[in-house]
Amino acid sequence: MLIGLTASLCMLSRYSLIGWIPAFIFYLLLDKKKKSSILFIITGIISFFIIFILPFGWHAFTQLLKLPGSYIEFAKKVWNDSPEIFWLSLGLAKFFGPGKTALLHTTLIALTFIVPLLFVACCLYQRKKNKLSNIPLATLKLSLVIFYNFIDVPYLYLFYTSSFVSLMTVAFLIQEDQVSYT
Repeated sequence: MLIGLTASLCMLSRYSLIGWIPAFIFYLLLDKKKKSSILFIITGIISFFIIFILPFGWHAFTQLLKLPGSYIEFAKKVWNDSPEIFWLSLGLAKFFGPGKTALLHTTLIALTFIVPLLFVACCLYQRKKNKLSNIPLATLKLSLVIFYNFIDVPYLYLFYTSSFVSLMTVAFLIQEDQVSYT
């Protein structure tokens, strides 16, 4: 339930989890955790409805859905007005250049959904042979790396999210190891 609530909250601030959510549901279903997947989906939908739809209405939701369509034009404006954002920041947008923002956006959407799903499938297949753990967390990190590296306008502050997830993961895993040795 907490993961569903957190995913819902994150979707309100950024689209970066948009590729991880279907991959996580896919993981739960393939890992025979049907009850967990249903709980995740229901919690996410209810949270989204209570936190977003009820206070702001349906019009705000439709505006939110239309927002990604304006990213291509916005990226073109930024290329024109401030190209240093692309050249001095992280991400792969600089390699696409100002004339290929639509291709970059299409690549972003395709890879954001396809790679995490393939990663989960490969991990679950490999788990039969090798002991793999933390597949959802690894998928989250992979999803964030792909999303932010192919983002249309790579403002530097956007890359903090992926780094923050890495730092939290490392801190958690170090703490877990220390507890098991004590």
